[in-house]
Amino acid sequence: MDFIEYLQIRHERYTDERPINEKSAGQYYNRLVNLQKKIYNGEKVIDEQMFKRI
Repeated sequence: MDFIEYLQIRHERYTDERPINEKSAGQYYNRLVNLQKKIYNGEKVIDEQMFKRI
């Protein structure tokens, strides 16, 4: 299962809102990827540099 499928299933099961469509799930995925590129690089704690990026 990829992240988009996971997001759709999770949204369907655990929220009272309407199901999330594939386009919206894809947008969330792109946001996650961009955050990982620009902010998170596997660090276990937030240092001053990461805090500035956030």
